[in-house]
Amino acid sequence: MIEWDIPLEIVSPNVSEHWTKKHKRNKRNKRLITSFWLTRRESPQPPCVISIERKLSGKSKAYDEDNLIAGCKNIRDCISDLLIPGLAPGQADSDKRLTWQYKQVTAKSKGVLITIIEEWEIEQAAQDLIESQKESHENT
Repeated sequence: MIEWDIPLEIVSPNVSEHWTKKHKRNKRNKRLITSFWLTRRESPQPPCVISIERKLSGKSKAYDEDNLIAGCKNIRDCISDLLIPGLAPGQADSDKRLTWQYKQVTAKSKGVLITIIEEWEIEQAAQDLIESQKESHENT
C-alpha cells in the first residue's frame, strides 16, 4: 500500500480562471506526484484501487461529487500514467484494472491524500479477517 499526503490543489471546474493559471497548477501537481512516485522502491502493479482524498480546512467548501471528480482529473491522469506507462498521456486512466475512489474530509491542513492499494493486498486483508473470525469463533 502506498499512502501520500501531498500539498496538491484541487480546484472545481466551475472556477473561472485564465488557462495559464490552470496549466501551472496542473504542472505543479504532476511534478509533486512524480517526485513522490520516484521515492518508491517498488512500483505497484495493476489491478489497484486508487483513492484520492481532498482535505478541507478552514472555510473551504466541499464540492459535489461531479465537481470533485472533475477537479481530480489531472491527478488521476498523472497517477494512471505512472501505473501504466507507455500509453499516450491521459489514456491510461480508462484501464479497467484501475478502480478510482474520491473522498473529501475535514483536516487541519489542505492537501490531498493519495492511497494506492494493490488487489492482492485487499485479498490478503480479507483472508486475514476471515481467519481471525474463525479463530475467535473456535475460542468461544
